[in-house]
Amino acid sequence: MDPQQAQQQMAHAFALLIPMILMFWVVGAAIIIIPFWQIFKKAGMAPALSFLMVLPLVNLVMLYVLAFSHWKIIPAPQFGYQPQQPYPPVPYPPQAYAPPQPPSPYATPHPPATTPTGDPVPQVVTSIPPADDEPTGV
Repeated sequence: MDPQQAQQQMAHAFALLIPMILMFWVVGAAIIIIPFWQIFKKAGMAPALSFLMVLPLVNLVMLYVLAFSHWKIIPAPQFGYQPQQPYPPVPYPPQAYAPPQPPSPYATPHPPATTPTGDPVPQVVTSIPPADDEPTGV
């Protein structure tokens, strides 16, 4: 095989290799851009930022921006193992048993109320008398 023919075969191989490399790059970029488009949209950011994810080092910076920025969403409940509540449910806050306390030596009972003459104050009972047109009990 002469050198010119070998050089021509190498040129044909590279001519076929360039479109293959371009096709793999486009497919790889789509594999990266499409999910990050959704992630940026759900994070409340501009989805076009996903195009930056195909650039080396910029994608690392954007991952940190995504990780530590405030997302404008309502957090979803966590799924997975949830510890079961004991049965019956414990009241909140838990009620601790408090043993009865002895009376305090500093507490003094109040003496019964008396009038200035020393007589006990009569108990006041308030009741509404029945009206004239109401029947009284039988």
